[in-house]
Amino acid sequence: MILEELSSGLEKYPAEPSAHGRMLTLFLCTPLLLITTLEASDDEVSKTERLWEAAKKGDLATVKALIEAGVDVDARTEFDATAVYFAASNDHAEVCAALADAGADLNVADNFYDNSPIGMAAWLGFPECVRVLVEKGAENGTGALFAAVSNGHVEVVEVLLATIDPPQGVLDSTWQQANAAGRTAVAQVLADAGATVAAAEPAEAGVDVERTRGDTSGADGPWLWDEIEDFYHPVVEPAAWPRFRGPGASGIADGQHPPLSWNLETGEHLRWRTPVPGLGHSSPIVHGNRVFITTAVGEREHTGVEQGDRGWIGAADEAFPHRFEVLCHRLSDGELLWRTVCHEGVPQTERHWKASQANCTVAVDETRVVAFFGAEGLYCLDHAGKLLWKKDLGVLDAGWFVDDSFGWGFASSPVIWKDRVLVQCDVAGPDFVAAFRLEDGEELWRAERDELPAWGTPVVAEGPEGPEVIFNATNHIKSYDVETGDVLWNLSGNSKITVASPVVAEGLVYVTGGYQRPAPIYAVRLGSMGDLTLPSGQTTSEAVPWSNQRDGVYQPTPLVYEGLLYMLRANGVLGCYDATDGTRLWRERVAARGSEHTASPIAADGYLYLTAEGGEVYVVLAGDEFQLVAENSIGATTLTTPAISNGVILFRTLDELIAIAHR
Repeated sequence: MILEELSSGLEKYPAEPSAHGRMLTLFLCTPLLLITTLEASDDEVSKTERLWEAAKKGDLATVKALIEAGVDVDARTEFDATAVYFAASNDHAEVCAALADAGADLNVADNFYDNSPIGMAAWLGFPECVRVLVEKGAENGTGALFAAVSNGHVEVVEVLLATIDPPQGVLDSTWQQANAAGRTAVAQVLADAGATVAAAEPAEAGVDVERTRGDTSGADGPWLWDEIEDFYHPVVEPAAWPRFRGPGASGIADGQHPPLSWNLETGEHLRWRTPVPGLGHSSPIVHGNRVFITTAVGEREHTGVEQGDRGWIGAADEAFPHRFEVLCHRLSDGELLWRTVCHEGVPQTERHWKASQANCTVAVDETRVVAFFGAEGLYCLDHAGKLLWKKDLGVLDAGWFVDDSFGWGFASSPVIWKDRVLVQCDVAGPDFVAAFRLEDGEELWRAERDELPAWGTPVVAEGPEGPEVIFNATNHIKSYDVETGDVLWNLSGNSKITVASPVVAEGLVYVTGGYQRPAPIYAVRLGSMGDLTLPSGQTTSEAVPWSNQRDGVYQPTPLVYEGLLYMLRANGVLGCYDATDGTRLWRERVAARGSEHTASPIAADGYLYLTAEGGEVYVVLAGDEFQLVAENSIGATTLTTPAISNGVILFRTLDELIAIAHR
């Protein structure tokens, strides 16, 4: 007979952050006790939920004990994820084997990605899990092979080729896939296995390569459209860039006249560049002659950032002390004026391999600087770097909605509106949005929510009925009264992961999501009230003048400029729409195939600036016809939206802050 203490201990073992390749080493009792039958407990956590958690953590002993206790090994979450799905997603091959031996169905696909355990293991690059699953009878090895090839996982490809004996057609198709994506090592493995190696294909038909893709690496400098002259224009009224995406979160800096072209190798239009310590993705913010950014400086070198979207869902292993800092540079020459350490300690949450521990952009007004580091707190400083107040908002862990043990990092930036600071905290734990008094940090209101994790930043708009703050999220896009926190309207029907921020123009707020279908764009009238959700099959209403369920974008925030709505996809395809009725005017691939975009587009004086992760910056003439004007480079990886103020365009790379200007 099992002791009550054993049952209680198994239910209450402490949770730890998990990352790929790490296993929990917590054993609560002797092997003799672990193989006995667990008794029922009144603890709120069920055996099924404990099984899922143990599978995520790789706690083989607990998994075996629960199997002996008769737990349902095929129990599913709301997304149809099972224990073996979680084990495969976290690289726990021994747990996969134990569950398989207990009769677990190895072929249950989740209801969102339609991916089985072997598909997840192959997608994420876990060869031993793939090997075990194949040996235990998992099906769809061919689909797993395509997933492994897509993400460039050579060892997984080798395991699958040795175990599933794919037909010639599959070998040929996967070789073509690897070759087209530049996965040379994978392509060679497939060729060695008998894939037919095809000759190189001609350039894509219908794409004018010379017109749409300039050469940024040659001695002649950046390519510039012949009919455009890049003259110096004096800035009559310098404008601040006070928050993420600038004034009103519009992304627009008319009258600030940044250059259209530059060359960092020759120094053309380079005003200054300065190193930035640590790692951060917060955008530069400008007020007067000061530039503000945040960073997280670890006691060891950071583990880097992955470019592109290769299906990574895991987290970087940076469980060592960091300093969470705000830095202030002079706009005119880049000199560091001050740096303030807001917090020191081991990060309470993990970050995605593309993210950082300092993702949130600061917000400023005439006297204050507000910085948000998620679980490490909300901070208010003056313009001299003195800390005025701070707030601990709890462990804000934003991660994968299917398995919250995958931490991706908090990213929603604070917003200053008059006398208050607004924040959006949609995370794996309790969700809320809140307002704090700017003067002293006192909480003014808080609205609890039931949401999936979200990464967008709210926007405040002056509607016909007064100011409202709009938050993009999965379950409900919502607008709240800025003064009271009361819900004004809500709209359902969004993508599962929301990153893009709402944008306001001409009495409408534009909200989008594009992680998976649906991938909507909604144009909603400010001042609306109540539930605005559209009935099935309906695309418009009095409150929603137009919507589109297919053209939404995932990460870059849209741009509304001169009556046109611009939607930039992560793959570098830019769409242009009539902002009043949603008519698509054109859609063009701006960047070379394979380019990835996380930064949001911005605009100034008739031109759009689109920044790719590889450091390429594309300048497009605003209008109802597509014209690529210039292609430049900042020469380094960047995932950060640039800022424009007083003739200067500011870029932040992983290691530097770069100022481009005519003079």
